[in-house]
Amino acid sequence: MIHLLKAAQDTLKTVEHIADKALDEMKMHLEQCRKDLNAHTDKCKQELDEHTAKCTNAIDEHVSKTVESTYEQSCKGISYFNLTLSVLALILGTSPAGLPTWKFH
Repeated sequence: MIHLLKAAQDTLKTVEHIADKALDEMKMHLEQCRKDLNAHTDKCKQELDEHTAKCTNAIDEHVSKTVESTYEQSCKGISYFNLTLSVLALILGTSPAGLPTWKFH
């Protein structure tokens, strides 16, 4: 009976040793996974920052060009409007103050 208990105790020690070894291997693997995940996260953050900067610059350039284009179009529109008013003033015979001088016959 003592031999059986001693054999069982030896078997339990062997199982405990194997379990401890497996646990250590799992801890090492988990730590490596954490390191890999952190490295991948850092890389993704860097790529996102670069892409965000690129998109922000593209948007800023587009807005700048749009504002310039809108300003140029507005200036052309105002010039055309002023020219049209000048021509109408000549045709209608307006006063210098810009008010029409209607002549009734």
